[in-house]
Amino acid sequence: MKIKEQFKITDNVRIKVYEGAIKPENLVKEITLRNTMTTAGLKLIMDKLAEDVSGSTKEGPQHVWIGDGSTVASATDTDLDSYQSEKALTNYVRAGDGLIGTWDVTFGTGDSNHEWEEIGLASDAHGTGTLMARQIFTSQLFTKLNTQQVVVEYELTIV
Repeated sequence: MKIKEQFKITDNVRIKVYEGAIKPENLVKEITLRNTMTTAGLKLIMDKLAEDVSGSTKEGPQHVWIGDGSTVASATDTDLDSYQSEKALTNYVRAGDGLIGTWDVTFGTGDSNHEWEEIGLASDAHGTGTLMARQIFTSQLFTKLNTQQVVVEYELTIV
């Protein structure tokens, strides 16, 4: 399965009309319409992804996992191929008419000093979080040194 490059939201509404009691045999009309998502609604969805709902628990992206595995990313992945380290995301910004969300974190000189070959965006710490996105670096893998800092930015665009 090809990894999606765009995040698309579709919104449908179904209306069912029954004659008398709500039972399958009493269904007289069913209408399905595709809604038009409003800009305000899409902005709300974007903000909900980053919302802090109970202390430090976030509904959406919260951690970046780093690994040194090389298995090609798949939509069915639930973990990194070879997890090595992680760091919690520190910043969220909504921009671009509110339909672009950016989450970022800086790995300082003392963080994750090992080979970086795969990266994942997750809802929580490794072992408890849900992997939301994963990719391998392939020919761009590198070894982070203790003299380097790395800024990781994840951008989600609703189209």
